[in-house]
Amino acid sequence: MCLVCATARAERKGTQLHVEVTQCSDCGRFGPFGKGSKTWMDCDWEPKELLALCSSSVQGLGDAKLLGAQRVETPPEFKRTQVTLTLAREVLPGVFADTQCVVNFSIKHGVCPDCEKRESDPDWRALVQLRLRTPHKRALYRLEQEIVKSKAHQNALEISAEKGGLDLRFASKSIAERFVQFVATHAPVNTKCSSRRQAVSMSKSLRTRYSVELCPVSKHDLVVLPADTARACGGIARIALCAQATALLHLVDPLTGQRAELSSEKYWKKTFLPWEASTAMTEFVVLDVEPVEPLSSAKKHDLKAFVADVLVARVSDFGANDTTFVVRSHLGAVLSVGDTVKGYDLTTVNFASMYTYSLRGAIPDIVLVRKMSGPEIDAKPSGNCALETLVEHGDGETGKADAARAELEFQAFAEEYLAEEVASTALDGEEVA
Repeated sequence: MCLVCATARAERKGTQLHVEVTQCSDCGRFGPFGKGSKTWMDCDWEPKELLALCSSSVQGLGDAKLLGAQRVETPPEFKRTQVTLTLAREVLPGVFADTQCVVNFSIKHGVCPDCEKRESDPDWRALVQLRLRTPHKRALYRLEQEIVKSKAHQNALEISAEKGGLDLRFASKSIAERFVQFVATHAPVNTKCSSRRQAVSMSKSLRTRYSVELCPVSKHDLVVLPADTARACGGIARIALCAQATALLHLVDPLTGQRAELSSEKYWKKTFLPWEASTAMTEFVVLDVEPVEPLSSAKKHDLKAFVADVLVARVSDFGANDTTFVVRSHLGAVLSVGDTVKGYDLTTVNFASMYTYSLRGAIPDIVLVRKMSGPEIDAKPSGNCALETLVEHGDGETGKADAARAELEFQAFAEEYLAEEVASTALDGEEVA
């Protein structure tokens, strides 16, 4: 048999072309995969992990080696998807050839064990799922503190940590709606609502689920705005700081002080991630402050703060070198010689993304964010910052390593958050960002 015929025969050889994949109708997770597996994955179709698990559930691969898997786009209403598998098969003794086959995965809805256990509770009528689909969870932690301060969670029947966020159960739809409205005033959110009837105690009960996706941009984060978004915000510079995150993203140009507001609708129309997170800020000492004349483009915005050229040095460089930086900053009104200020050190910035590469000639070395107060400077990180929380952070993670990482991330956030509280108290409400 020739190589062409042998390859064609191998492509038709016993590979299962139709596979059912179970998706939990409540939490949206996929699984389990393989005999004896109890793992349910919370992810979309595209991640390599899910494609790999789906591909591993295909029967009839035999000794073929899986080289790759690529999803074929299909309308979501079809409840199925196609995946093209690239396989290396032995078509003749000692001869291997790459073959491809298209496997149809149909989505079958079921209920995972975790949701099945919760569904058996007849008391709750509405579920709010707060989700942050990024590796870092600062925006979720900050929202959690707003919830704790306002006691917005006091009517929740149950609060549980889940992969990527929190689940809160309420006794009625109206109570859950008020909670969702509260969340929407403290963060730009993308909310979806669905209802279905659930058999409980031989009767039919309507249960509502709110899927609330949080914006990952948090206070003091440095962002690179898409060009269209910057134009929609009054022509603000694409490199901006998030001064505050509420129902709107409050942005400020760190070089001119120009301010803009980005609505939740505009953000979710074209999303972006933080370029640098507030936990990555560096401490600098102010050596000199020289006010500058505002640019003509800045005058028309009636800026409250004036711009200054600030001479700074890294705190970590004292005694090691005499490296200094002249920084154009919007904090000219609050900075004086001898002050300590937090900011982003961009001297080793990575221009890998398409947004930052186009701006590689316009990115400053240093971006100053906020002045530090005396009590904040004197306070030493304790490594065990106590903040009241809704759940134990790390409980929703699937492994010990992920749980430990989540705990460390929360401790870093707690130190930063408490430092901001100290600074806010010391400055008596003075705006510093």
